[in-house]
Amino acid sequence: MHLRVRLRIKAFRQQIIRILQPQRLFCMKLLAVIILKSFATSATFGAGGIGGIFAPTLFIGVNTGLFLAEILKYFGAVQVWGWRN
Repeated sequence: MHLRVRLRIKAFRQQIIRILQPQRLFCMKLLAVIILKSFATSATFGAGGIGGIFAPTLFIGVNTGLFLAEILKYFGAVQVWGWRN
């Protein structure tokens, strides 16, 4: 009896990991984009480069919002409606 229950729990855990793996990878890539873009914008602006600050700020803000939505959806706090339902 206990062996059967353990096997079902193990199978369920593996299924959950398999389902969540792509979303986890997406969140890690999105976080890397946010950090790298913030660094690139700061370096360009600090070095006196011409490129503006408004558009990069919008880009970082949009990606940060998407990252937050994905994290909340990952933990089941909210149901996010959009193109990634």
